[in-house]
Amino acid sequence: MFSISAIICAAGSSDRMGVANKLLLPYDNTTVLNHVLLQILKTTVDEVILVLGHQYDEVRNSLPELPSIVKVVENVHYTLGHTSSIKAGLIAKDDHTD
Repeated sequence: MFSISAIICAAGSSDRMGVANKLLLPYDNTTVLNHVLLQILKTTVDEVILVLGHQYDEVRNSLPELPSIVKVVENVHYTLGHTSSIKAGLIAKDDHTD
């Protein structure tokens, strides 16, 4: 049986969107980011790595208490692009996941 980690890359600065932070926009009675998390948590993944970067504190504080399967990771190199968030997520994942 496989053990699966999901990586949510949410570190970008939303520059192309033209708003302060698209992750914090309202969506379906919550925020865009919390909605994504809720959808992932409905699956059978064993671990969720949430990679944040831009406005880390504000985004992290916008989230409700998270279940223990969610690890929040700060990508301090988020300005280097999406790949840096993938790398941060892979480094943080549990060694036992496939």
